[in-house]
Amino acid sequence: SLMNLGIAQLFSRRIVTAAEEALARNSSDGTALGRWRQGHLITFVLCESVALFGFAFRMLGGDLLQAAPLYVLAFALLLVWAPRPEFARQ
Repeated sequence: SLMNLGIAQLFSRRIVTAAEEALARNSSDGTALGRWRQGHLITFVLCESVALFGFAFRMLGGDLLQAAPLYVLAFALLLVWAPRPEFARQ
C-alpha cells in the first residue's frame, strides 16, 4: 500500500502538475485537460486501492482497529488530492 501511495504521489506531481501549468497558460487546451483528468483518475484509483487493502485485510480475518488506518488514510488522501475547482469547471 505504501508503494501505491508513492506511485500516486508521482502521478500527482508529474502528470497533474504539468497539466495544470499547461491549463494555466491556455485554458482551452483539450489535450492538457485530458491529461489533467487522467492524472486525477489514476491518483484516485491508487488511493482507493489502499482502502481495498484494508478491506481485504478485514476479509482475511484482520481486526478493524488494524484496518482502520488504511481506510482513514485513503479517505484523507482523496480529500487532499481532490481536483481544484478552477480546472474542474471546464
